[in-house]
Amino acid sequence: MNLLTNGTFEAEWSASGSLAHRVRVFPVDKPAYDTDVGNIFNPPGWIAWHRYQEGVWAQPEGRDARSAEPVRRMRSGAKGYCLFTFSRRHDCGLIQIVAVEPDSKVTASCW
Repeated sequence: MNLLTNGTFEAEWSASGSLAHRVRVFPVDKPAYDTDVGNIFNPPGWIAWHRYQEGVWAQPEGRDARSAEPVRRMRSGAKGYCLFTFSRRHDCGLIQIVAVEPDSKVTASCW
């Protein structure tokens, strides 16, 4: 059973609604916080995250990755996700909270 919403990224991205630009920022020296960032576009069901420290860890940009030749960027389907920076270092990804029963065994994989 797949617990993820839009685990393949194939859902229409206009369905992201109010979370379309939501980012969870993890500053190195402060508590984490959520904010909206205009150049990060999230797939429905997901929220981008990144570590931040001025001059060390940069905020990435995020968007859908589509290709005329999907086999080059996608393992299956026609859509993927791209987080990137130019000439800066970043530590980032996508997160999704799912409900599980206590003491359940959960397996995750990605490509």
